[in-house]
Amino acid sequence: HHKENAADTVACSSPTPPQPLQQRAAMGIAESERASEREPLEGIEAWLTRQRLQSGDPKTQLNGEPRALGGVETWLAREQSVEKIDQLSMYIRTVWFVCEAAQFAMLAAGSIAAGGAPPLLSSVRMVGALLAARWPTLFVVFVVHALSNAQRLQRWPVQWDCEVWSLLVDNTLLLACLRAWTCETGRCVCSNFFRGLSIDERNAAFGRFALIARTQLAFFYGAAGFWKLNTSFLNHRTSCAPIFFYQLIAAYVPPAWLEASSPIATAIGHAAPANTLLVEFMIPLMLICGPKTRRIGVAMGILFHMMIAVTPPPNNASGFSLTAAKYLFLVLASTSSQAAYDLLSPSYWSSTLGAVRLSVLFGVLAAAAKVGSHEFYFDFFCPSYVLTAAVLVRTVVLAGDADKREAVEDARKPSNSLGWKFISLIMIMITFVYAFGGPLTGLMDQQSVNMYSNLRIHGGSNHLLVPTGLALGSDLVPGGIVRVIASTSPTILKLYPAEVTDLLTPRTREYLRNIGHSSRQFNAMKRRILGPNAIPPDHTLKAALRGAPLAVPFTLPAIELLRLLREARANGESFRIVYTHLTGMRGDEAWRQNGGGPTIRYSEDATDNTSACTSYETSDGPYLPCTPGELALLPPPPWWRHKLLLLQPYPILAGEGWGELHCFGP
Repeated sequence: HHKENAADTVACSSPTPPQPLQQRAAMGIAESERASEREPLEGIEAWLTRQRLQSGDPKTQLNGEPRALGGVETWLAREQSVEKIDQLSMYIRTVWFVCEAAQFAMLAAGSIAAGGAPPLLSSVRMVGALLAARWPTLFVVFVVHALSNAQRLQRWPVQWDCEVWSLLVDNTLLLACLRAWTCETGRCVCSNFFRGLSIDERNAAFGRFALIARTQLAFFYGAAGFWKLNTSFLNHRTSCAPIFFYQLIAAYVPPAWLEASSPIATAIGHAAPANTLLVEFMIPLMLICGPKTRRIGVAMGILFHMMIAVTPPPNNASGFSLTAAKYLFLVLASTSSQAAYDLLSPSYWSSTLGAVRLSVLFGVLAAAAKVGSHEFYFDFFCPSYVLTAAVLVRTVVLAGDADKREAVEDARKPSNSLGWKFISLIMIMITFVYAFGGPLTGLMDQQSVNMYSNLRIHGGSNHLLVPTGLALGSDLVPGGIVRVIASTSPTILKLYPAEVTDLLTPRTREYLRNIGHSSRQFNAMKRRILGPNAIPPDHTLKAALRGAPLAVPFTLPAIELLRLLREARANGESFRIVYTHLTGMRGDEAWRQNGGGPTIRYSEDATDNTSACTSYETSDGPYLPCTPGELALLPPPPWWRHKLLLLQPYPILAGEGWGELHCFGP
């Protein structure tokens, strides 16, 4: 019933020779009798084992007659067989492979549309994923995950937060693989590196990985909620939360059912920040408790990420949902493995009930494909999320079996090795520092878990409990805060401030205006990561290129202005830029919008390699030459600073007197 293919049997076989059926059954009876004091059902299990032994088939016959197992017998059969499922193989062959294939499909489609080919490393990674799905030995899994992490580090810091999630969780899997190749004395034995491991050894390694990954996942979700505890997110007039809720309503609820002026629609907008916080705090609480609450956490995660995945552009973060769903598999690892095994079994789909299941699956896939069909591209993440969610839904359905099995698995996962306990503690500490330390110090912004949180990291904090950006302005990250007023550089204007309001539907903006929201949104990092053409330029671009002041000025740290200047020069542009040095490192929104300081007007002509720079305090002058230490005249900073940091620009709605930071993302 749980036999792996021949290749996996060779890779994962135990050196112990197979035992005859009668001997295995007798051992099962003896074990049942020895454990009778532990579990009242063990007597029934022993009786069933004896009856199946007489029939010659321990699963499908009783007293020589074919029969279907009843409820208790089905539970017992699954309890007897679940440990024979290769949990690592089920994870690799289902949710992990679906995620890898979807990521490659999106990358390949984008590369082909641009007239190129997928990057070589991505193609090699996809080949490795195919090999891992076919032969999920620890060695192949280790190599492919190491390659994936190498690619993520190569792209650092231009990447999504979910890629950092993958970097940290996959590193835990790599360490669990290394632990599986380590002897009991704690010394690594080279001959163990390529040897085949038994299913028990593989499941033990996967269990250690899943236990730590579950804690990491709880930190990710908890920190996402924690950083939303700020005045700008909690204010429904500037928060990102109402935008998501109203996008879903505008896309999937007929206008006649819910008008923008209705009290229900207004209440939804006002309550959107609180509801978001409730979900993002409840999920991690559920994940760190027992099997029963973890099951609730998985169910909440499925629904939460489904809503994110089907959100229309520009906030369709379906790739994030797919990555999170992949790791939700680890929350109830044993039950999820059983669910994955069921979905991979032809018998699960061949019955009448199976035909109904298949029809439902194809129907949902068709709906997801329709949601993922956009004007210029197809979102492979949407149907891929359906496939991953199917495994998780099956996990929740098997909830009746989960409690006892997961409790037994939890008891088996801890290792007696002090070395492994130390490694586990280190990985959890690194995850904690990433989740909470990045925004706190200001050393991580784009890749941190502050997605759509309205959080101010530079220029002062709007968080209710803790400061942010403490390292900014220090020797590690020198420089102050600047407000960019105007620029004629195509490179700069195509990246920042990246207003995406035009991509919101008129109905969505109507809902937002009805609750006093600005109905505007910005997403510079989407252009930064996907390319300047990933989002259509807003209607003010042409005027800005002609020299008009920016319709939406923005603030950012000095080190990020140096990045923009370096990129404009690398593209051989002749440009002009005007920016103001804000006095001090921290202030409120009024300070960001109107704070005084020297204003710099800098121009550069790439044709004859000349430049001009003047400084003035007011528009009336006096106009003075810039000092040699002016930002625009400085050489690029050390490469490692831009490799380490990627801080987002904060938009300013000039002249509108807003007291909070408007929604930007991710």
